Amino acid sequence: MEAFHLHIGVRKTGTTYLQRWLDRSTFAPNTRWVNERDVRATLTVTKEAPDYLHGDAAVVMSDETLLGGFKNGEKFARPSADLRILAPFAPRIFLCLRNYADYFTSSWTEAIKRQSFWAFDPGVKPTRRWGDVLREIAARLPNSPITVWDYADFRGNEDAVAQLVSGNRIVEFGARPPRHINKRLSVSAVAQLALLAEPPRKGGPFKAFFESNQVSEANPRFEAFTAETRKPFDEAYAEDWDEVAKFATIWRPSPQTPSR
Repeated sequence: MEAFHLHIGVRKTGTTYLQRWLDRSTFAPNTRWVNERDVRATLTVTKEAPDYLHGDAAVVMSDETLLGGFKNGEKFARPSADLRILAPFAPRIFLCLRNYADYFTSSWTEAIKRQSFWAFDPGVKPTRRWGDVLREIAARLPNSPITVWDYADFRGNEDAVAQLVSGNRIVEFGARPPRHINKRLSVSAVAQLALLAEPPRKGGPFKAFFESNQVSEANPRFEAFTAETRKPFDEAYAEDWDEVAKFATIWRPSPQTPSR
């Protein structure tokens, strides 16, 4: 295999946006793009390395379920056991990190769209940190170099991140996907979800509910934190980068490279 680049999220850091954009883009010859649907139809089901990992083509793969989702300040981004299947191929690992307050809020609001409502507690501090996540990834994939970037650097530099993840194998970008993928909830949506025994059913009821509770000037986006309650989360995230650097290369956008 010429190269193996593996993007594993984390969730709520523009992963779906990046996947849908790469779906529409053209890669260099002898490059295989494998999106999350393909991963879940092969590796996740068979628990065996897909045949294309034994071929000559470079592989660019993305699936955020290889790094688990969010449950609370202790249970988030747990590396999947499936990563061990990929370890012999020594993939280069790529993932985005996000401020805890925004990551927790965004993950929670996404979860209550599809699960029974539970109240968000902004006082629960992150006992698990991004350094812990990277340490666990490094243990699962000891021969894999890791590259991370800050979600704040992703916005406005999506093309540079896409080329980073692909190893500069994108020869032509497709049309950008809509930016409203997995958008946050409004105050009224959260208030009404709290009153329901279960979230709206998929399809028409789901669409109608969220269309009637869109974010607007009169109905702002739900914010779980005040400036005071989010301060410890901001401070923890700022402190984390020294620990992150022990396990990963930190990518920063070049000021000389304007975004597409």
